[in-house]
Amino acid sequence: MVDHRALTSDGYLKDQDYLANYQYGYWPTSFNGCGWVAAFNLIHTMRPEVTPDEVHRAMLEFLTFNGRRGTPFPDLAAFFTQWAKMPFWRVYGKSQILERLSRRGVLKRGVLRYVEGDTPHYIAFYEVNPEKLPAEVILPDPLVPGEGPFYRFFNAADGLEDFAANMKNFRRDHISHDLLIRLLIPKEKDCPGLKALEIRGNGAMKQHL
Repeated sequence: MVDHRALTSDGYLKDQDYLANYQYGYWPTSFNGCGWVAAFNLIHTMRPEVTPDEVHRAMLEFLTFNGRRGTPFPDLAAFFTQWAKMPFWRVYGKSQILERLSRRGVLKRGVLRYVEGDTPHYIAFYEVNPEKLPAEVILPDPLVPGEGPFYRFFNAADGLEDFAANMKNFRRDHISHDLLIRLLIPKEKDCPGLKALEIRGNGAMKQHL
């Protein structure tokens, strides 16, 4: 059972610290489970009937190295292909691609792997209207429009378990190693701008920089 402290009012997982009862391979989710937590949150934006328990059980089937390396990005991709049946783009490269895709209006939701400090981490996000969010969501103060769409992020850091920001500010405040991002984006009809990237086998892409 999910500890209520790990949940938002609308059913997202916001804090893996309260999911220690979910073993994720060798370690509990509180230590290495950000990958499956992000996978659940992305799915929840599109299929809210899917439960955390379902995603947790399914991700264990794809987890390699018994979770000692967290969730390798190919494991996450296999989960979305084979279990979630969700077509997606994979984007690898420098973190400025986040701002570029956001400004083009083609980045609606996704899972991001990045490094903050020295720690690799996964989060899920989706585009939002910051004026129409649950009261618990942390917003920038002041709320300044004009620098691209706002996104809601989950399970990012202590004190920022559920917050909204644009990609420019998220990149500035949280991404420490510019060359190490991995991005999984569901294929949606309103993302034609992704064709500006070079397709590299099985839906994977590499950006032109």
